[in-house]
Amino acid sequence: MSGALPTERTKFGKALILLIVGMPMLGTVAYGAVDAWALIPIALMTIGIAGLWLGEGLKKSELAYSNSWLSLPLLGLVALGCVQLLPLGGPSIDPGLLAIPASESLSLDPFSTRIFTIRLGFLFIFFVAALTFISDKKLLKRIALAVVVFGAIMAFAGILQRLASPDAIYGMRATPQAIPFGPFVNQHHFAALMEMTGGMTLALLFGNVVGRDRKPLLIIAGLLMLIAVIMTGSRGGMISTVGTAGFVLLMRRRVEAKTG
Repeated sequence: MSGALPTERTKFGKALILLIVGMPMLGTVAYGAVDAWALIPIALMTIGIAGLWLGEGLKKSELAYSNSWLSLPLLGLVALGCVQLLPLGGPSIDPGLLAIPASESLSLDPFSTRIFTIRLGFLFIFFVAALTFISDKKLLKRIALAVVVFGAIMAFAGILQRLASPDAIYGMRATPQAIPFGPFVNQHHFAALMEMTGGMTLALLFGNVVGRDRKPLLIIAGLLMLIAVIMTGSRGGMISTVGTAGFVLLMRRRVEAKTG
């Protein structure tokens, strides 16, 4: 076991990085990974991450892991879900009055709690692996650029979809009880995606991380994301976008004050 983050990567490590980058993108495209069938590819990719992580450790004769405390909230939620599934509740009313068996666990809906806990477990493995293997600035910059490109593509596709077929995801899946946008059933969820990828775009643009030749491309990507947020009609999304931009500018001023 080693708390040191990996610097040189084997083929296992490189394949693991690809899975770390591809997993959230696949989850986004697959209707935001809200359907039950989306658990299958997400589970397979999580197992792949764990297997490659183990292969990397065997290759180097040490298992690297991150000492960051950022993963503890996720671990706490997983533990809370497991506790709610324990048979500690017991029926509080006469079982004969119910049409179905009463839940003996603390959770009133053990099945939903179990599925949600499994999802959290996948997220925990993914997050810890990301903290461990995204360990240098050069790699972080490449992944940030990949996230920006993906966000711009999603924004462009979402805008086209709204103009062409506003009542169906990808023009095929109708959502009569919701207002879809892009791959998401709920337009507010798409606005949240644009806030995250847009924040990354602004950070790269104002953080002097990329060269001047790439900044026009970042501006175009940011404008696409802004237009997409406006077209969702999400007031919370627009407020959060302004807040994200303000936070990036504030952090830029603080960095300039320290370095200046």
